[in-house]
Order: sequence, then C-alpha cells, then structure tokens
Amino acid sequence: MYDNLTYLIKTEILKYDNIIKDLNKKLLMYKPVYDVLKPKGKKFNKENILRLTMDDKFLNMLMKIMEQSNTIVIEKMIENKILYEKHNKQVEESFSSYGLSKEVIFSDTFMNNIKLRSTVNPRLKQVYDKLVIMKQRDIELFELNEKIVFYICNTMIDMYEEANEEKQRIKDAKKYLEYALKNYQSNNNLTPRDKSIIAELIDNVLVLYVKKKLSSEFSAYLSKFNSKTSEKKVSVTKEVPKPIVSYVDGDFYEADINQEDEEDYIYNNYLIAIKSLDNYNDINTFLNSIKYDCDIKKILMKLMNLLTSQPEDKLLKDYLNEYLSFLDDEKKETKKDENHIFYYGFLNKKNRVLTDVLKGDIPKEYYGDVLKGINMIKTDGAKNKRRTITRIRKVFKLRINDISITFKKLSNNIYIILGIFCKKDHHGYDVINTTLERNNDLIGFEKSIISASMIQEIWDEYLSINDDFEKELEEVLKVNKK
Repeated sequence: MYDNLTYLIKTEILKYDNIIKDLNKKLLMYKPVYDVLKPKGKKFNKENILRLTMDDKFLNMLMKIMEQSNTIVIEKMIENKILYEKHNKQVEESFSSYGLSKEVIFSDTFMNNIKLRSTVNPRLKQVYDKLVIMKQRDIELFELNEKIVFYICNTMIDMYEEANEEKQRIKDAKKYLEYALKNYQSNNNLTPRDKSIIAELIDNVLVLYVKKKLSSEFSAYLSKFNSKTSEKKVSVTKEVPKPIVSYVDGDFYEADINQEDEEDYIYNNYLIAIKSLDNYNDINTFLNSIKYDCDIKKILMKLMNLLTSQPEDKLLKDYLNEYLSFLDDEKKETKKDENHIFYYGFLNKKNRVLTDVLKGDIPKEYYGDVLKGINMIKTDGAKNKRRTITRIRKVFKLRINDISITFKKLSNNIYIILGIFCKKDHHGYDVINTTLERNNDLIGFEKSIISASMIQEIWDEYLSINDDFEKELEEVLKVNKK
C-alpha cells in the first residue's frame, strides 16, 4: 500500500551510500599524507613537515592532491619559491667574492659586530644598513614561504578530517533513515524523528504530482496511529517543556513564495505528523529534528495559520508560537563586515558559474534575474529570500522567478555561489545533484578559505582571480539582458 514512500526512503539511502563511497575514495587518497603530517595521537608541527618534505613519495602525493584541488595556492607557492631561490643566489654571489656565506654574514654575531664597529666608522654604517635590508628581505621571503607551506599542510589535514566527519554524519543520517524504513515497513507507529525524516523527504520532492501522492500516503499511514492523550490538553505554561532551540548561523529566513509552496497540502504533512504525537516533549523533538534543514520559521507560521479555534488546536498553536518566540529571542546581531562572494571553481581558476550561464540553457531574458539574485547575495546573503537545501549544511537556494541560485555560507561575510540554474532543468533535479556534487568538492576547503584572509598574499590572489570571474560574468549578463 505504501510502496511509493518505501521507494522514496530507499532512494535516499542509496544516495547516502554513493556519497559514502566517494568519501571513502578521498580518505584513502588523503590518509598516507595525513599520517605523516599528523601521526596518530600527535599534534601537527614543523618536524612533521620536515619528515614529509624529505620523502619524495609523500611530498609528490601532497602536491598532486593540492594541485587538483587548489591551483592558486600551489602556483603562489612555486612563485615565491622561485623568488626566494633567486634572492638566495644573488646574496650568495655577493658574498662569495669575499669568501663568506649568507649564514655567516646574517648571523647575529656577525651583524652585532658590524653594528658596533659602524658607530665609529661611517663607511661600515652604510654596509651595515645594506645588510639589514638584505637580511630583512631574506626573513620576509622565508616566512612567506613557511606560511604558505603551513597553509597547504593545514589544508591537507582539514581535507582528511572534514571528509571523515562528513562520512560519519552521512552514516548517522543513513542509519536514521534505515530505522524509519524498518518501522514503516513493519507497520509500527513512527517515532518523532521517523516522522520528521519522512516529512522532510516528501517536502523536498520536486515533481508536484508525486509530492501530492506521497503526502496522501503519509497522511493515511499516520491516521492509523493518530490517538490523542490527556497530556496534550494540559496548560501550555505549566506542563510544556521549554523548547530547546539551538540557532544555526544566527538567522532563520522566510523562503521564497510561489504558488506551489502556498498549497496547504505541503505543510499538511508537518501538521498531521505533529498532531499524531502524544505529548509536547515529542513535538519538541520533532521540531528540533527539522529545524536545521528546513525554513522552520515559515513552517511554524504556516502551521499556526492552518490550526482552527478548537481548544486542542489553540493549545498547540500557543506552543508553536512559544517555540517561534524562542527562535526570535536567540537571534543575535552580528557585526556587519564586507561580504566576499566567491564563485565555484575559483580555486582551480575555472569560472564554472559563468559556464552555467553560457552553457546551461538559461534564456537571455532571464539574465536580469541572475544579476538581481547575485546582488542580493552580495548585499546580505539574500537573507529575506533564501531557503535551506535539506541535508546540505549551510547551503541555500535563492529563487528569482524561474532562476535558482545555490550558494554556501562559509562565515558571516564569506559566501560561495555553487551554481545558477533555470527552473526548466529536468524538473529541478540538476539543481540538487549539481549543488551536492560541488558542495562535496569543497569538503576540507571551507576552513582554509576563511583562514586565507590571514595570509595577505594568498587572500589577495583569491580575491584577484574571483574579481576577474565576477567581471566576466557581469559583462555577459549586462550585455545580453533585456
């Protein structure tokens, strides 16, 4: 009777299996280098870098991994290495005619001796001043190279550890799906978490008539267990536990509104699931289960509008309103810094977002909507229009008419645009699949992109490449829009 829902859950489990396989491949590739940089039970330090650089096998593995993932930082490292080697050669040639080496000249003993003697010898003072400049340049180039090497090694560590964490997260999500499937196929009453998982899966189905069919089946299943107890009718203020709300990224936002979203049956799944629960503790568990991946604020407001004036509905409405107030109370103002908008592919100098526009069958009459969406993300992360994409952490979708823009929030002021799509693309499947694939490519690089802002040369290079991409994209959109 419920084959469609079974198929939906099994399909999602299969997706998780594929993600786990991809992550296992990455982990297998990263592990040999990771084990050298951060041996089990030990911290990452300079000695580990020396161990790695002394072994061509591991060094080549590191360079290959990073070259495939971040062309910019490898090119910058090579550029600075060449600069440092050139500087070394010039210095050594200057000193070799005197039978001295850089190590001797730049030693503290030698420099202090020259400084002391220069106080009584003006000619030595000129020599000392030149040596100070040369030594300072030597130190600057060495430290810059060291910073970049450390940056690369830390990025490698992040890539392994974040891939491992993501694998565990996906395994947990898969396990919860399997629990829900087992209860469902056994015709058992579903737990609050089971109900939230299935409701979310249905909510994210992109084909309208399929969503309606699944909603109907889910409602029929829940109605068999929809018994109410007296606990549900207790006073909200005395018996209802305070909602435990943990804010994600500081904000919850309204989703984009369109005719399909406004259909009551979309939210009816959540309402039926909540009404099938026996107490407020279970309702709290249910809401906490969906708040990370859904536009929880919009769902709550819509559910309250669907509730009647009956006493039981009024109590539930009061509780939902209280839960909503906790969300609002925990909203914190954060310092507004300049937003940095990066475009997917910039780490490898490939303007993939421009390719989405030029080769993604996006009609030119929609280019104005693309520009509008990008500018909204630049302004404030499109906070009043964006909505989350279920189970892709910190990833949002922005709809401007028939255009969808997916993007990821790395920090309060750093975003990456993952892709630009037209609504007509395969009923929206390309949006989810491409976004998921591109997001997986970024695993391990989120921290490194944020930390790059502390290394001026790398950060400037990131911004420079990305600015070029932005100009190319804007030129295409402005020239061709109507």
